[in-house]
Amino acid sequence: MSVSYFFDAYGTVATIIKQWQPSDCTTERDFEKSLVRELQAKLKGKKVISQYGSGKQKVDIVVQDEVPIEIKKDIKSNAVLQRLIGQIEQYLVNWKYLVLVICGEITSDYLAMLEDYAKTKTDFMGDNRLYIVVKSND
Repeated sequence: MSVSYFFDAYGTVATIIKQWQPSDCTTERDFEKSLVRELQAKLKGKKVISQYGSGKQKVDIVVQDEVPIEIKKDIKSNAVLQRLIGQIEQYLVNWKYLVLVICGEITSDYLAMLEDYAKTKTDFMGDNRLYIVVKSND
């Protein structure tokens, strides 16, 4: 796997997620299924795996064994936010980058905290390792 290929895959997936318009999703699993369908439709011939894991750690979706995507719905309490940050820390031990998709409700304070946290997660070149996309259920 070359570095340039990884960044291309990461950018392509991030663009698809930004353009994705989930609808009729009520649970985190509904959002996951909807996003898997969208990725499969847009990335024909590429491997999109739901509930990808090894050992005790699972990430919601992985594209081409290199772009992990974690979906979280409704971040409404500090406890949920702190658990998510712990989960992200574990993912970033095993993955160079992570796309975090937040669906449903999140307060502006919690989103600001997550965005500030994401700024601390950079690689040796100063590139962000955590990319956050907030999606509404229109």
